[in-house]
Formats: sequence, C-alpha cells, structure tokens
Amino acid sequence: MYKNKKIRLKALLIFGPKKLPELGRSIGKTLKSLQQASGEFQKEIEKAVKETDEEVINDGSEVFSDNSLITANIDEDEDDDD
Repeated sequence: MYKNKKIRLKALLIFGPKKLPELGRSIGKTLKSLQQASGEFQKEIEKAVKETDEEVINDGSEVFSDNSLITANIDEDEDDDD
C-alpha cells in the first residue's frame, strides 16, 4: 500500500496535475486496444485450428476424438513424459 502511494506521488511530481489525467486516459485507451487485439488474435487462432480439424476430419484419412489436433498432440506429449 505504501509503494502504491509512493508511485502516485512520483507520477504527480513528474507529470504534474494537469498532464496526469490525460496520461491516465491514454494508458487506458492503449490497454483497451491491446485487449481487443488480443481477443481478435485468439479468435483467429481458434478459427484456424477449427478449420484445420474440419479439413482433416472431412478428408477421412485420420480419425480424432472431439479434441482438436493441437490438444490431441499435447495430450500425447504429456503421456510420453510418464
């Protein structure tokens, strides 16, 4: 708790009372955009994995359970460690 107050005091002294709210807003906007980009990236990865799984399943050359190919490979690697 003491460190938090110390950081706030230093920020106030460095940036001043007029710039501090503006700095907080810009940091908040940046964090929000990074969070959105991360969510979009995760959706794209999941979509690509799902499409790959569907291609393999529709191809009929290999049979997998409900797990994705990536999850199945991870499970196999964990079994090898035993």
